[in-house]
Amino acid sequence: MDRISETQDKDVCSVCGFVVTANYCGHCGQRKTRKPVTIRSMLNDLAVNLFNLERSVFLVAMRLTYNPAKVVRTYWQGDKGYYPSPGKMLFFALTAAGLYLAFIDSRLLGLTLEQNTFSIQLSFLILFFPLFFLASRLTYFREKRNARHLVSVIYLGSAWLLVLLPLHALFLRDAGFPYSAILFGIGVCTLSGRVFKSEKPVITQFGYGILNTLLFFVLLAALLALGYYTQ
Repeated sequence: MDRISETQDKDVCSVCGFVVTANYCGHCGQRKTRKPVTIRSMLNDLAVNLFNLERSVFLVAMRLTYNPAKVVRTYWQGDKGYYPSPGKMLFFALTAAGLYLAFIDSRLLGLTLEQNTFSIQLSFLILFFPLFFLASRLTYFREKRNARHLVSVIYLGSAWLLVLLPLHALFLRDAGFPYSAILFGIGVCTLSGRVFKSEKPVITQFGYGILNTLLFFVLLAALLALGYYTQ
């Protein structure tokens, strides 16, 4: 009986129950090493997840800040599991922002609000994402699928936030002007051109990115003006 159980344990995926004939389950993608866990294997898995040059959240974030099309379009096509998902990227970005506010500075990316509380700073940051989405929808109006705009915005917004937080803490924390917040908006909007117009010349991508940036800041200014005059 023990031998039968051992054989079944080796040949059947522990996640979905399907028979495994290779190193990965063909149904759910679960890896099957057929080796018992050790301290060394745990440390190796940790290192791979943190520092893998292709799949690490932080290194993918860096790639998204200069050449985002491959990562975003891979997810658009429904190919998942290689790069971190947009939800995972957003989780890491918001967690990093929360830790920054809790332990480093009460002003996120140099933003000085009327009340610099943790919740208000984080809420104002999250408000950027619907504005990014609306600006993207207006700029690339030929792309009717809202999910594509949302995926692009979450990937780019999360990536720029993860990259800018340490840079701001090191170089711009005492600048007295929200350079990082402005760069955050410019970076997300400008790079959108490389996602939606990746098949076009670079100058066309840049032009669409500039248009998207202008629309974003117009929407932001209108929202701030509305909030000011309704107080």
